[in-house]
Amino acid sequence: MPTVTLTPAPTDGVLNGTTEVVLVSPPASGIHRLVRWLSIHNADNMDVDLYVYVANGANRRIIFHALLNPGDTFHLDCNDVMPLDSTRSITAKLGAAPNITNPDWVSGWADQSIA
Repeated sequence: MPTVTLTPAPTDGVLNGTTEVVLVSPPASGIHRLVRWLSIHNADNMDVDLYVYVANGANRRIIFHALLNPGDTFHLDCNDVMPLDSTRSITAKLGAAPNITNPDWVSGWADQSIA
């Protein structure tokens, strides 16, 4: 039976304008990272153009793109899970620099060892 280690809300931080930031890093080899949720809040006084990706090396797949109004929060709730292997991560960046404040974020996931 595989071992599951639950890590609630293990990562949080602040985006860095147009520089891509890793929100959920890839797990070690032999582990699946099971992403349960992700939340990004626009704390700025202007709209922000938000991009969220699944990154695989140099490749990016957009899983969310939208303008977030001031005070709005984007929630990615994986009803099942979004599994990541040792080559994949979830990243985000803005389409342009924020007016005053970068959005903050938090994510929740669990690691499962592969038998």
